[in-house]
Parts: sequence; C-alpha cells; structure tokens
Amino acid sequence: MSRRNRSAAFYVETAITLFFLLCTAAVIAQLFSTALQSSHLAEEMTRAEFAAEEEAERLAAAPTLEDWAAAVQGAGAQLSQDGDRYTARLLLGEGDGWVLVELQAEETAGGRLARAQISAGRREKASFSLESGRYWQGEGGQP
Repeated sequence: MSRRNRSAAFYVETAITLFFLLCTAAVIAQLFSTALQSSHLAEEMTRAEFAAEEEAERLAAAPTLEDWAAAVQGAGAQLSQDGDRYTARLLLGEGDGWVLVELQAEETAGGRLARAQISAGRREKASFSLESGRYWQGEGGQP
C-alpha cells in the first residue's frame, strides 16, 4: 500500500469519526434542551397550582362573600362584579403569571352559595385550573 493511500484512508476515518462525534454532541444537546424545557414547565405548573390553591383557601377562609371580595382586592386583584357574578384577576410577581377567579354566588333558603372556577397560568395559557365552592349559612351569607 502506498503512502498516499494510507493518508487518504486516515483522512476518511478522521472525517467519519468527526461526523459521528458531531451527531452525538447534537443528540446530547437536544436531550439537555428538552430537559430544561420540561423543568421550566414543571416549575410553571407548580407555581400555578400553589397560586390557585391559595385563592381557593382565601375563599374558604372568608367569613362572608363581601369579606372575600375585600381580601382579594387587598391582595392586589382587579375585581369586577356583575350582579352575583364576580371576576378577580391577580397578577403573580414580576413575571407574566396570573390567577383568574370566576365566582358565581346564589342565594339559597339558608344562606349563600358561591361556586368558583379558579385558573392560573402564564401569558395566555392556563396551566392549572380547579373548582371550589363555599356556603355561608345565615341571612345573605352573614353568620
């Protein structure tokens, strides 16, 4: 075998090895990128879940519907009311996260019943949603 053929074979083997090395590096980079995206999504879901649960707890802890409305406004939410329908939108931190509470109240024979749909998310996408309710016994929800 001549020296020229050995040099050509070496260059071909080196090129093939570099090609497979670059392919392997690209696959590993893609895996790390996917893992990072999954981590961010999990963190976003956790924040949304805690924020929605906090609003459900705020509703459960309120002695009256009016106290809940005051507590939500005190937390910095934008509250709007249309009859017995309440909508509260609360921005989370300095990011673009939000919590939306849509509450429908109705008078019953023994008090007041409120059903709430609580959603939390980021940008335009809701990441977590739950339903909650509260019943206040007595006249107009007063104890």
